[in-house]
Amino acid sequence: MLLACIGLTGLIAWKPWGPATQFVAGAADVLDAAPAVRLGYVYSAGGHEVSGTFTVTADGYASGTVDDPGSGTAALMATPDGSAVYGNAEWWLSRAPDRVSRVRDHWVRPEAAMAFPLDVASSLSPAALADLVRAVSGHGEPVDHDTIVDGSAVTTIVSGDWELQLTRDAPVRVVSLAGPIDSGGLHPSAAIGPGAHIVPVGLTEHVKDGPGSASIALTPDPEDASGAAKARTDSDAAMRGKGTTPPGMPKTTDQPGASGAAPPSTADLPPEQPRFETELNSSDCNTPTCSWSVTTTNTGNAPGTGTVYSGAIPVVPPMPRPIGQLAPGASTTAEFSAPNPAPPGGTIQVTVIAGAYCQELYGPDSKPYERLLGKGVDPAKALPSLDKAYVPFAVDAMNRMLDAGLDGPAVNDAMAKVEEYRLQPALFHLNAAGARFQGIGTIAESLAAARTYEDMMRVVEAVDFTRDLLDRAPGGTVTLTAPNASKGGPWVVGLDSGGDLYRYVLTTASTAAELAGALNDATDLLDADVKGIVRIRVERAWGEGADSLWNEDWPELQRDLHKKNGGIKICRDGGDGLAALLIDNKLGEHQLATEDFCAPETDPAKLKTPRHDKARDKATEFIKEHLEANGLTGTVGVRELIVPGGSKKGTGNIGKIDNWVLDDNNVLHIWEMKSESEAYKGPGELEWYRQKLLETGAYADVVLGFPLGEVLTEPGVLPSETLEIGDWDGTRTGKPTGENPLGVLVYRSLY
Repeated sequence: MLLACIGLTGLIAWKPWGPATQFVAGAADVLDAAPAVRLGYVYSAGGHEVSGTFTVTADGYASGTVDDPGSGTAALMATPDGSAVYGNAEWWLSRAPDRVSRVRDHWVRPEAAMAFPLDVASSLSPAALADLVRAVSGHGEPVDHDTIVDGSAVTTIVSGDWELQLTRDAPVRVVSLAGPIDSGGLHPSAAIGPGAHIVPVGLTEHVKDGPGSASIALTPDPEDASGAAKARTDSDAAMRGKGTTPPGMPKTTDQPGASGAAPPSTADLPPEQPRFETELNSSDCNTPTCSWSVTTTNTGNAPGTGTVYSGAIPVVPPMPRPIGQLAPGASTTAEFSAPNPAPPGGTIQVTVIAGAYCQELYGPDSKPYERLLGKGVDPAKALPSLDKAYVPFAVDAMNRMLDAGLDGPAVNDAMAKVEEYRLQPALFHLNAAGARFQGIGTIAESLAAARTYEDMMRVVEAVDFTRDLLDRAPGGTVTLTAPNASKGGPWVVGLDSGGDLYRYVLTTASTAAELAGALNDATDLLDADVKGIVRIRVERAWGEGADSLWNEDWPELQRDLHKKNGGIKICRDGGDGLAALLIDNKLGEHQLATEDFCAPETDPAKLKTPRHDKARDKATEFIKEHLEANGLTGTVGVRELIVPGGSKKGTGNIGKIDNWVLDDNNVLHIWEMKSESEAYKGPGELEWYRQKLLETGAYADVVLGFPLGEVLTEPGVLPSETLEIGDWDGTRTGKPTGENPLGVLVYRSLY
């Protein structure tokens, strides 16, 4: 967890260890001395992630972005006097759903924790991050000295659930810093008061995901004085009402507030719309005719015209009483009566309902509202805080839930959880797809049935995945079902792309031992006539005996499945319904095919070398053709080049360069071929080889090879496998591109 404290340096109980002295002092000092820090981040809480970048200065200014999954995005500026944000409609819909129309596409000052859960300018300043690095390392131990990240050797320090990566060579810098935080112990906004540094406490304890749990991952780099000055200028301009429209954001001309004045606070921009609240005045009825009344009050800040409805479920349908226009604060009472439905001398129980339809909120057609109310859904209560621009979308979504067979109470429960878990943007996005998406009822049933945090996280995952699939297949139709949702079973997402049929099965696993069972349950839901993709999301395992599935890369996942293939149905009994297996963990998404783990010859140790050699030979062929096509001459290596003393293990044995060209000027051009999961090691290994080759004195120079400029394909080792070969994209889970001139080539298998 993190705790916001002021002047905490003297309170940290240091536990120095040898390697830390070497690394931490340098890394923390680099941050401390920087005029600003530029950092990427991913903040996770309640099943949702926000990500982006910030530049934070040493003197309390910050500028950056806050991006949601989907299309919600905002620019955030902070100064010692406060912060300002410029967000689009979808971004605001999950933060201030009642006033989206008033705050979207403008610079405004957000209320506490509305834009970002941390005090960015203070908690993520260079000095604060330096303190955080010292605190984590002071409680931690090094667990890995051999990792290469972006060409640099790094040391990984772990303390409880915190992980710190530092470069080993000078100048020492922080590569990444990640761990759980306690949002209750943080100042959420620079405007709240004096800034506070964030430091971890209880670092030896595991913090299990759950309601209120949160974590953050940071990748900080020192920023120079010009970067700091720009952040200071941009944030100061935004706070003085002179901020420009952020790149890629819609521009409006009716900026609230006076020109040159500080942006208005979101608290000063209440929703401008009517809001009808009803009070039922009724009692037991012992007469032939039952009478009651309903008082309607406009608690909003704009006039509204409408009709009040009331009835007795299940015997008296809602009856309308026009109430005309109500000014803000005004009330009116409507009278109702109906024959007593009880038999002579008998008693029955009914539920008297009441609700007020407002034309300005629900639109000119009252029938969708009437239907909801007749089923026991009062939109005013199901939508307690929603901008009037989105009320018709919500009413339509709730009616589609009724169409799917849900009753009124289930719809009420579902909508309450939509608001609690900030699912409004995703739900409205899916509902707006109309006939292209069939599954609103499934989402609502699962929301209503969810009883635990884990249940809700599975719903959130399915909603986000389905929404993303709709966006990636703009002409397709998507269906969502949950055959065993009550037992925590998989989700099934169908895609008809206009010719090809796909079936995605979404499930989870925590340990390697659970992988086979999760895969078996998922493949039971596949069909041989439809291309099937199983996606297993790894949930982090906790406590003693927890394995490393959360941190495994492609070869390790393949190894785990290969060991268990005797218990995997599709390996034991056959079947061709599974086209691909996707496993999503901390390192990203990894794709495997049945051949990767079912066939005896797919032992990872037996496949790695032939795949590598095929990719290397294809690259050699391309390099030779490239030289010939451009009239260049030189010797193209058709075999690996021996590097004296170049063993990557530092044993003094030889090393080997995968691809190379010696030009007519005696300059050696070198490439390193890597699998996608190991591509990040390439830059460091190339530099190691380059230095060793220069030491021999045999070459005028040794340089990194030119980019291939395109993605090559080659038949793979397995019958259904194709290898993609290209320039590394520079990410931790690298993929072939045609852009990166780092001398690192990468291959991956497709099926």
